[in-house]
Amino acid sequence: MLYFTVDMYHDFECSADACPSTCCGLGWNIDIDEETYQKMIEYEEQLGIPADDWLVRRNGRICVKQVDSRCPMLNENNLCNVVLKLGPDYMCEVCKLYPRMPAQYGDVYEIYLALSCPEVVARLMNKNEVLFGFGEDDTPAPEYPYTRLYQYESAVRTIMVDVFSRSLNISLSTRLFVSFGILDRAVESVRNDQMDIDLIQRELGIEFSEEKLLCLDSNLRGIVDENRRYLFLRQIQSAMHEYVFLESFAESVHRIDEYFSQGSLEQYLTDMQDFKAALEPYHAFYLNYWVYRIFADMMEIPDYEKVQEKFVCIAAGFCLIQIMALVSYVDKRTLDQEDYIYIISGISRMTEHYEGFRNSLAEKLRENNLISPVGLLLLTIE
Repeated sequence: MLYFTVDMYHDFECSADACPSTCCGLGWNIDIDEETYQKMIEYEEQLGIPADDWLVRRNGRICVKQVDSRCPMLNENNLCNVVLKLGPDYMCEVCKLYPRMPAQYGDVYEIYLALSCPEVVARLMNKNEVLFGFGEDDTPAPEYPYTRLYQYESAVRTIMVDVFSRSLNISLSTRLFVSFGILDRAVESVRNDQMDIDLIQRELGIEFSEEKLLCLDSNLRGIVDENRRYLFLRQIQSAMHEYVFLESFAESVHRIDEYFSQGSLEQYLTDMQDFKAALEPYHAFYLNYWVYRIFADMMEIPDYEKVQEKFVCIAAGFCLIQIMALVSYVDKRTLDQEDYIYIISGISRMTEHYEGFRNSLAEKLRENNLISPVGLLLLTIE
């Protein structure tokens, strides 16, 4: 079996009580495996609570009973009593795994770290570049009907990442615009059963040469209608309400409502100009963010034709991050890194863990005909 993952996966450690929004206190449904459940019964005395007082069977599953949206094993210092009293080996499989997100494609096992974890975002923000690599062991691989598609998708994914890895003075918008064009070409090849990796690498290498990328960047600058962007931002932010579960995050969403309901286009344009200047220190992080998102989120096997919509939905999530950061900046006149990490991980919770939220975003994008390169430009605030 081959193992493919990001370099920071191997030395990742939970920040525990230093985490600004611990995953044990988010109100998430936490499933407990049967083996762990039996251990919790066996060690009730050490834990100081009967297993059936904090664990419940529902529809064939064993779940944690949340108390005020917190796991009962989370103490007042945001540390896990199971770990403190029994040791980390006694955690359930879900708690041991998160934020690690595995996916298997035949003989390749890909593992990433969820950006809903603030510690993952912090590490990504402080890296010069994101690196990925393979490992291997003797684990037998199951039969897999989509090996050819996986190999083709992987090659296309690498071509897209190359656009973000080039040390050219071109905008994030241009890199996203080009990446969508690469996806368009790839999807058309899949439709026509012409998944030739060598051919698409040669063709795109010529089409997206450095000279052409610089020319395209020049042509795209200033092309976005800020009035249209402002109107769309007023729509898209409303998608968050149903999926906000932290009080502090709900306050931030409410503040966005106030900003767009009480403000004006003229004020928005002024604020946005100042905000973009404040974003300068984060431009390198944005390239890391998108390289990471492309590797972690772009597989759409077997329904590859949905990959363009998925790409634009990721951009919409990035746009929501920037909306919340904009309003935070307007309030404080600074964009603090700790606040920014909290915002990125909070929005990532919604995009990574709530299918209903992703569907709501996709619907708004379709309604506005934004599943397109133009849509990406509108959604990219840099």
